[in-house]
Amino acid sequence: MKNFDFDHLKNTKEGYFEHMLHAAEYSAIFASCALACMMHAIFPFLFAEYASGKAKEIVEHVNQRKG
Repeated sequence: MKNFDFDHLKNTKEGYFEHMLHAAEYSAIFASCALACMMHAIFPFLFAEYASGKAKEIVEHVNQRKG
């Protein structure tokens, strides 16, 4: 895994702020998934498919952005 990719914005064909908004959105979704998973660990009947559904949505969104 490469930690530094100075061509990342060029490769994604996005500007800095567009990329920042997408990354912030993903971060918020991941945070909500973490909370849902913690609640699911305590109460298994809650959020049974929330995190996996969100993960699929993110993968679809990333693939759409790639074109």
